[in-house]
Order: sequence, then structure tokens, then C-alpha cells
Amino acid sequence: MAIAHRLASLEERGEPAGPGEAARPSYAQCGEDRIVAYLLRIAGAPQAIRYLDIGAAIPDGDNNTFLFYRDGGSGVLVEAEPAYLPAYAALRPRDAVEAVAVVPAARRPPGGTVEVLLAENPGWTSVLPERIEEAARLGKGGLRERITVPAATIGEILDRHFAGQELHLLSLDVEGIDEEVVREIDFARYRPWVIVIETMGAPGPEAFLAGHGYALYADTHVNRIFVRRDVLERAAH
Repeated sequence: MAIAHRLASLEERGEPAGPGEAARPSYAQCGEDRIVAYLLRIAGAPQAIRYLDIGAAIPDGDNNTFLFYRDGGSGVLVEAEPAYLPAYAALRPRDAVEAVAVVPAARRPPGGTVEVLLAENPGWTSVLPERIEEAARLGKGGLRERITVPAATIGEILDRHFAGQELHLLSLDVEGIDEEVVREIDFARYRPWVIVIETMGAPGPEAFLAGHGYALYADTHVNRIFVRRDVLERAAH
């Protein structure tokens, strides 16, 4: 795709993608926020974009949405681990916070709460025991603590915060159940401009999202970035 090649060429040469871009750092793991910011800008998104960050973790590092907060945007941070909450209040007071674990409806227990397994390496925290076991096998530490938190589906989060509103960026990092969660989005009601999903080199829900009008725009190995086709068309003109 021409526009993706244009961005890649600029990044390889170390040139700014547009006015002011050179002075803006990246707060994401692999520059995903810069890629998305450039795309949204040339596609005509407002300066103050709206985002939903599921699995937000650190509010200002390895985070796909902090750059947009710094630029005047706001949205919703969803995080199951309570330890992050004070930092959200201090560093991102404009954002709404949901202290819940987002799970597919089929995985939500009848009582409305779910057990979250906090890993010694926070990047492996999950509701899936096999994720903790895999972390231990890879030498990344094992289980640190078990906590019980409220559970919510992505549909409930969207209904609470984005009913009738534009959603420019959905960032999803839920350690092993990302594709299950994406498949529960009601795309007839909610159509994020951009969806960033942690895939760690796997294809992710590419075929599923293609059926809902999204194209794969970039792959940083850690995350795949999918963009609504009409947004790509606007960006190309």
C-alpha cells in the first residue's frame, strides 16, 4: 500500500513524517503510537482523538495511547491490576478508568468476577493459567499473586463510554485472549478508525477484521495495526 510505504520510507531515513513530528517521542513498545498518529493526522482525524486502551498497564511507557493524551486526546483506560490506578490518577486525570478484566462473554463466571493471575513479569499477567506456565518455561518468572476483580465484556465497555461517539483508536493487550475479545465487537455499532492488537508475530484476527472492512496496515512483531479501509482511502488523498 502506497501510504504505508511512504511512512516506512520516512522512518527509515530518519525524516519527520510531518511538521512537528521530529520533536515528538514514542511511548509505545515499537513506535506504534507514532505510526498511528501519522496515519490519523493525514486521514483528517481531530487533534483530540478518542481512544480505548484495554490492558493499559503503565500509563506513560510501553503504552499505545499516552502520546495522544499528551496531544490533548482522552479516552478510557482498562486495567485489572490495581497497582496501576494511582499512576492513572496522577498522570492521566482526563481519562476515565475501568478497573476490570475484559474477557469474552463465554469466559465470564456467573458471579461477575474473574481470577486474574499476576505474573512476576507484568507483561505476562493473564486470566489464562497456561500463559503463566509459558512465562515460567521461558524463564520470565512465574505466578506472583492471584486476585479477583470485576469482569466486563468489550461490548459493555463500549456501551458505557462510546455509545453514539467516535472511537479513533482501540488498543488491545489482554494476553492470550485478544482475538476472542475482538470477535465480540459489534461492528454495526462501533467502528474504530484504527485497531492495535498485540499479536507477538502471529497473524491475529486478520481474516475476521478484513470481513468487517479493515486492512492490515503495519506489523511491528509485537503489535499488528489494522485500519478501516475508508480511513486509508482518505489518508491516501
